[in-house]
Amino acid sequence: MGKKERQVVITGLGPVTPNGIGKKEFWKNISKGKSFFKTPSVIKNRGYREIKGSEIKNFSLDNYFLQDVKQKKFNRKIYAKLKENDKVIQFAVLGTRLALEDAVLNYDKEENDIGVFIGNAEEPVQSNEQVEKMIIQSVMRKTYKSFDQKASSSRFFPAMKEFIKYEDLLQEDKLEEFIDFLHKKHGNLYSFTPPNALSFKSYAIPAKVSSFFDFHGPSVCMNTACSSGLDAVGYAYCFIKEGFLDSAVVGGSEAPITLQTLSALDNLGIISRTKPKPYCIDKDGFAISEGAGVLVLEEKEKALKRRAKIYAEVKGYAQSTDANTQMVALHPEGRYLKKAIEKAFKMSGLDKEEIDYINSHGTATQTCDPIETKVIKEIFNEHAYKLNISSTKSMTGHSIGAVGGIEAIITALSIQNNLVPPTINLNNPDPKCDLNYTPNKAIKKQINNSLIISMGFGGYNTALILGK
Repeated sequence: MGKKERQVVITGLGPVTPNGIGKKEFWKNISKGKSFFKTPSVIKNRGYREIKGSEIKNFSLDNYFLQDVKQKKFNRKIYAKLKENDKVIQFAVLGTRLALEDAVLNYDKEENDIGVFIGNAEEPVQSNEQVEKMIIQSVMRKTYKSFDQKASSSRFFPAMKEFIKYEDLLQEDKLEEFIDFLHKKHGNLYSFTPPNALSFKSYAIPAKVSSFFDFHGPSVCMNTACSSGLDAVGYAYCFIKEGFLDSAVVGGSEAPITLQTLSALDNLGIISRTKPKPYCIDKDGFAISEGAGVLVLEEKEKALKRRAKIYAEVKGYAQSTDANTQMVALHPEGRYLKKAIEKAFKMSGLDKEEIDYINSHGTATQTCDPIETKVIKEIFNEHAYKLNISSTKSMTGHSIGAVGGIEAIITALSIQNNLVPPTINLNNPDPKCDLNYTPNKAIKKQINNSLIISMGFGGYNTALILGK
């Protein structure tokens, strides 16, 4: 008799987003089609071009942990150190707590084998950018003796005289010589780098989650750009399905709203200046966002044994890569996205006609939306026109490495509530995008199985199938 195939289920949800923190508030806003876009605070009134983003308003960990810290449920010193970390780590820790509480998952803090799989694309970029600003300030302070906060016009000419000495070293091809010169003249410019700089890397995110909650299984940071969060769910699913783990905390976290990230994305012309309008003729890109989407995955038999609430089953997963020479290019025919979706179906054992809803990538860019639509038509044929599809980025914005985890939460709640969330702002449809994208208003529908699609810079394609 063959070995029984293991099944993997979702038992806990922890959204930390501008649309709501915690399952109840988050789902209420998503099901009502609410968004919270405005000009990001980091560029407001600073002379930058107008773009749209979505930030978590007045975020503070104290609102969720301080009372428990006072009651000694969490170590005060560990919590104090957590608050010094980048927001991307704080988002992940809070999302994990919410997901664990939702799952009512109790565990031995010494002997558990709980895994952590967290997607992140941009690293703790706010902390890294702060260090870069400190380095620039240090260079200015140490190199130009006349430069300080009280600079006046009388000091202009002495400053210029000193500046001219270094003019040749300021050529682009002399960067290393310039740095060497500064080191010789002023000592190590990086000597002030804070001791916690090791926390300024992506690997610190799952490590901090593991240490804060005493998880002792594998701790993995997944970086596949915009597919990171969904790939984290997929990889953990494979670990549990194959018997390497029984449970894991999975998803994504990102805090990308910085001058560096916004400038890079804006230079690519993919951030909206108005509002995200997926599948519209006048679409002009996505709205940048921040937050985390964390889920608890468990082996089904063990979840049932402890009488856990089950939102959905993870039924199939696959990933492919376009192998493009340009990091932001998509395969013009969507060939490898199609391959990933086909492989996910093969793993799930489902027929294409068994899918009721697709949570699409839908970034509202001129190239992505038509290609994704084309692939859906090729895979589903006539059934493509019977499906409901929605781009929930029209409401949540695009939180890069976190968005796959957030969309997995949305899809699990859609299955549980038999409700298809809308694609909002869909008022001027693109003729190339002629499927049912559930425009502007959620609809009730029996949802037995759903497909989630993510695509990332670098040519990453990810497909995950959830079902009842």
